[in-house]
Amino acid sequence: MASKPIRLDKWLWFARVVKSRTLAQKIVRSGKIRVNREKIVNPAKLLTIEDVLTITLERRILFLKVIEYGNDYAPGGREARLVDVMLDELDELEPAPPYLPLSDDKRLIRIMETLLENPANEKSFEEIAVNSGASTRTLSRLFSKSTGMSFGEWRKQLRLLVALDQLGQGHPVTRVAFDLGYKSTNAFTAMFKRTLGAPPGAYLKG
Repeated sequence: MASKPIRLDKWLWFARVVKSRTLAQKIVRSGKIRVNREKIVNPAKLLTIEDVLTITLERRILFLKVIEYGNDYAPGGREARLVDVMLDELDELEPAPPYLPLSDDKRLIRIMETLLENPANEKSFEEIAVNSGASTRTLSRLFSKSTGMSFGEWRKQLRLLVALDQLGQGHPVTRVAFDLGYKSTNAFTAMFKRTLGAPPGAYLKG
């Protein structure tokens, strides 16, 4: 790893702790990771050499230290054995509960409130951010840094949370899908399964 700071989700992925950056983000947002004893839920948290990560699992706790491992290492070596242990343990993690990061930046708050008031809003980021007091490029970069998500990912996560609430109240899948702006039930179900690992019915049954 280079000596310059690197995002937590990117480090977990590059170090082969997890199989994808998306999975890394889910694990971080689940609240199971601490960096130097501080609980972290923002995948954009920057790591530096010597940082210590703690991953809390059901049966044990893993302690990882950020060192100068590169992207490749010899099979059977210390690094490979360490990663094998981590992968075995991380496979046992339950899917992370949906998490919606917010911001204390007034410009981003205005953007977020627009969607919180109407999650089905299909306007582009540029359209929603037009009166937010900064350029779209600046706001996009700030949004990602503040939440660990792109605007599109954040909107999808918001819709997922609203969907879980409505489904939990007994609303039919078709109604929830169309209320949230999906053009078909299949599109909504595919998103739901891709994100939470199971279609709505199976997920709600536990």
